[in-house]
Amino acid sequence: MSLTRVDLSNNSLEGSLPTELGRLSQLRVLTLRANLTLTGEIPLEYTRLTKLEELDLAENRFVGELGWATPLVHLTSLDCARNFFSGRLPLLPDTLLSLDLSCNGLEGPFTEAFCARHALLETCFLRENRFSGTLPEQQGLLTKMRQLDLSHNQLGQGPGFGEAVGDFLRTNETVCRGALDALRSSPLFVNFFDQSLAIGDAAGPRLEHAAPGECGGALRGPGGQRY
Repeated sequence: MSLTRVDLSNNSLEGSLPTELGRLSQLRVLTLRANLTLTGEIPLEYTRLTKLEELDLAENRFVGELGWATPLVHLTSLDCARNFFSGRLPLLPDTLLSLDLSCNGLEGPFTEAFCARHALLETCFLRENRFSGTLPEQQGLLTKMRQLDLSHNQLGQGPGFGEAVGDFLRTNETVCRGALDALRSSPLFVNFFDQSLAIGDAAGPRLEHAAPGECGGALRGPGGQRY
């Protein structure tokens, strides 16, 4: 069939996804957002939708891992927020410009391989999952990033967190200009706003960064310690 766009968002659809949608080989946009009672895993047949550019599955009850998205080699926008997806963050199509996987059960590290593969990403929302570890050394490769939200995870528990955020600021000009809206992590709190950065929690040490007009500012901790 030559159908290129399907939008069934905000209906009362329920049950599992029909495998027949996988036959729409020319499909470029598929939106199933906010049906709330769509459930189950994404059918293997959907890996055939290799011309998809935009896929929105947000606000449903889908489960399983995200490996089915990797073969969708023309995907520029993927929104799977507010579902029950699990497992580690896979290497998704390197064509992605926008990614929202907020409010799922994803786990594991925010990896260097992810940063290296997804250098085109402009927005990336991974909040409210179970990601752990520290920021990777290669996060500076995300030079086109405008919005990155890692809040409500378990990042920043290892050594070198302050250094990693400092490297991010120094190597990513858009961050220093205040274009990165928010990066928060638990137990540390990170917030980019109005060209400034605060890291820390109510009980722990606090790091501060101010970059009024350039990227050269350094992170400072208690006693003026630089990072």
